[in-house]
Parts: sequence; structure tokens; C-alpha cells
Amino acid sequence: MFEEMPTLKRGNADERPSPLPLPRRSRAHFCSHAGSYAESQTAQYDLSGGKVSDNYLSRKALAHFLRSRREGLKPEDIGLPRGSRRRTPGLRREEVAVLAGVSPTWYALLEQARNVSPSPQVLDRLAQALAMTETERRYSHKLVQSRTFPQPIEKRHAGSEASLQKVCETLEPNPAYVTNSIGDILGWNRATIEWLTDFGQIPEPDRNLLLWLFTSPEARKRLPEWENEARVQVAHLRWVTASYPRTSCVSSLVDRLEKLSRDFRRIWEEHHVEKPKTNIRLLRHDRQGIVPMQVITLCDASHPSLQVVHHTRVFEAVAPKTGELMAEAR
Repeated sequence: MFEEMPTLKRGNADERPSPLPLPRRSRAHFCSHAGSYAESQTAQYDLSGGKVSDNYLSRKALAHFLRSRREGLKPEDIGLPRGSRRRTPGLRREEVAVLAGVSPTWYALLEQARNVSPSPQVLDRLAQALAMTETERRYSHKLVQSRTFPQPIEKRHAGSEASLQKVCETLEPNPAYVTNSIGDILGWNRATIEWLTDFGQIPEPDRNLLLWLFTSPEARKRLPEWENEARVQVAHLRWVTASYPRTSCVSSLVDRLEKLSRDFRRIWEEHHVEKPKTNIRLLRHDRQGIVPMQVITLCDASHPSLQVVHHTRVFEAVAPKTGELMAEAR
């Protein structure tokens, strides 16, 4: 019934590529590869009746993502001299365009969220020019593909949720909870109340892992490495938004978090992207103190958006650096 989420290893799928050499091509050559440049000359912001379209939201997300990756790179990271008169943080747009083999004007339109449609080949060249991880490269593709092939988040399935609730109960005494793609908490066991919080005391519209993480003081108490956990969860949410840009519950959740939490706004602006994977989470128990837990996500094969997230204790033999992590968390 379940399939375990794969573990991403450092230096494998997420390994950043080596810098690209500057191609020796003329600007005229780059302009010939600009894709839909003519279309961009008549591009509009897709405003209809005062409401921003979903297509524009996807373009805006891609524009912000490309800009954040560009500003996060140093010229020396890709073999360019820094220079004494550089004013732009990170790389210049023109430098990225040259590395990716596109027109600087066309790339500028892309960062302005104008109505240009990069091909998969252009996205791959941009990913290499901006030293993206494999997850970041796939994220950029998902943002473009979602304009044509949006995916709806599955509706709630009472039968599946009841079955997953029983799974959580069988995982006692380890904490386990049922969630969906955007972190709504749909079920939990008694150990979750003991180790995290009693989600039953939270009104159902607010029963969401990210809302709890960013608005509840108890979350900072239970999670000694709160900042790291917050970054991981926001990076996961970024990945989800690329798959479901037209889903109101996704945009509503992001809007609520931006209004309620300054920390969320700060981390969201960094635009880091990460797929859910097995990791280590430190939990602080009232009696047992700080305990390292391995977080494992099981997906329901019939309803992939529903997941059981459960925790198992990590022993020193499995994680030799656990002691160091616990010492830092204290």
C-alpha cells in the first residue's frame, strides 16, 4: 500500500554542476535562440478585471526564482573576474544570458515575468549557467509546465484518511501523523500529542503543520533546530507551489503565512526549493529531553497526495554525529 520516499544523497542528484566556460558566440547568434522573443514584444501582464491570472503567477514565480539564483552566485563561482566596479549583487543579467546562450534582452523579459515561454532546452541551459541543483532544475521545468498542465490537489478521501489513521495508531509509541501535500494535518496518534502538540485543540481550518510551525510558540519549544526545520518546510512548500499554482488552497496558505509571520516572509523570499525526503529531526520531550528522530514519509499509492509522516529513534550507531547536533541544539 505504501512506498517509502527515496533518500537523496549529497553529491548525487543534488550535486551542483561545474562552472560553464564562456561560449565564443556573437550576440546575433544569441538573438537567434531567443525563442518567443517576438511574442514578448506584445506581452501583457495578464490582468483581467483586477485579478492576476494563474499564468502570470507561474511566470512571476519563475522570474523571482531565476533572479534569486543569479544574485546568489559570485562571478568567481563561474570563472569570471569580480572587477572593482561591480554594483549588481551576484551575476549580471547579461552574464547569465551569455552563459545560457540566449539574448540578454530576452532573458531580462524572463526575469520581468513577461509572456515568454522558454523551451526545456533553454531551461536546462539556464539551470547549468546558474549552477542549479537537480531539484532546482526540475522545479524550473515544473513552473513552466504548470501553465499548460496544472495539477489539482486531490479532494479529501474519508476512507483513505481513516485507514491512514489506523496506520498511525499502529506506529505507537512513535509519533506519526497524516498530512497532505500542503501540510494539512488530517490525523495523528497519541505520541504526536506527547512529542509535538495536540492538533485536536487547533480549529480544523488552522490545523496545518506550517501554520503551527510559524505561529505557535510550542513549535519553537518542541523543535530545538527550529530555523532549520522552518527552512526545510518552506523549501518543500516552494516545490508544491510549482505543481499546484492554480489551486486556491495553496495560494491561500501562502497568503496567510505571509501575513502572520515575519520569519516566513524572510525565508520565503530566499526561494529555496527542496523535495520531501527522509531526514533527521530533533524533538524536545518534557521528560526525555532532546531526542533525534528519523522522519520517514510513506505515501498512499492510491492517493499520492496523502502521506503518513512517522518518527523513529536514531541511535548513535546510525547517526554518529547525533551527539554534536544535540549539543548544538541545547
